Amino acid sequence: MDQAASLRQWATERGSARPANRPVQALKTCDLMVLGLPGTSRKHAEAASERLQSWAEAGHQWLCDPRRWRCVPVSTDDPRLHQLALDHARWALWVDADLGAFERGYHTLRELAARGGPGRLLAFHAVGVPRKGLLSNLQSVASTNFGLELLVLTR
Repeated sequence: MDQAASLRQWATERGSARPANRPVQALKTCDLMVLGLPGTSRKHAEAASERLQSWAEAGHQWLCDPRRWRCVPVSTDDPRLHQLALDHARWALWVDADLGAFERGYHTLRELAARGGPGRLLAFHAVGVPRKGLLSNLQSVASTNFGLELLVLTR
């Protein structure tokens, strides 16, 4: 499956697709569970929402209207992680561009696999982080070591 098809499938799982005749304003809000943020406060959720907005402005149509997404920061330490994974279809992994980004991403992916977290995540990465290197390494580790699918935007 190509990247565009994977992203469309990720965005529309469990009936979140917008029927052609339904206005954007009437869309139901979709929860996007975000792992790997520096914290779980409202300001961290807003940072994730801003990333969605920037992707929409860059032309990523699979988002439809970025205002329909409610970003919910989640910690891998959350005792409800497994149940949240069963209840919510859309998950993302926050990836910063600093020197510790790979280590944090690896740790988060390892915890997800060990604790019954989601099997598919979208990589929320800093602007300008090239796919080669950090992102491709995390994507490879997710698949090879933990059986997880990490979706990475190429632009």
